[in-house]
Amino acid sequence: MIKVIKGDLFKNLPVTLENEITYIFHICNAQKQWGAGFVIPLERAFPGCKDSYKKHIDFLIKYNREPLGTCDFISFLDGIVVCNAVAQDNSGKRTKRLVNYAAMSASMKVLRDVILEDIKQGLSPRIICPRFAVGIGGGSQEVVDDFIEWHWGDLDVTIYEL
Repeated sequence: MIKVIKGDLFKNLPVTLENEITYIFHICNAQKQWGAGFVIPLERAFPGCKDSYKKHIDFLIKYNREPLGTCDFISFLDGIVVCNAVAQDNSGKRTKRLVNYAAMSASMKVLRDVILEDIKQGLSPRIICPRFAVGIGGGSQEVVDDFIEWHWGDLDVTIYEL
């Protein structure tokens, strides 16, 4: 079930009960550039996401692995897990679409697979996310919505729009 809500994700964080997990999914670039858009309030609310993301990229590059399409998961004590999804080819000024749809789809599948495992373990996972890939990422909302429906249409998903 996909819901779209007008509002600030950080002012509407759900209370996560003992058997629940809340995944906060968002898109990052593959160049270790962190400092615009959603990541600013994310790092304030969940310190350490930036450092984890940069270490994730460094690790992949060290072992000659492609960062695009990967996810960096950071767990917090309150049942929140931040998912830094690496799905942008470039960062900086938007002269073209930055989001890589194939990488975005791959990272969404990674999260889906994790959630299906959670469900098998008797947990109740949900995804909350900003309206991703269409702001700084420059993607088409219609295309992104199709990917959301394809990968997560049968999951508990709440998308926040400002």
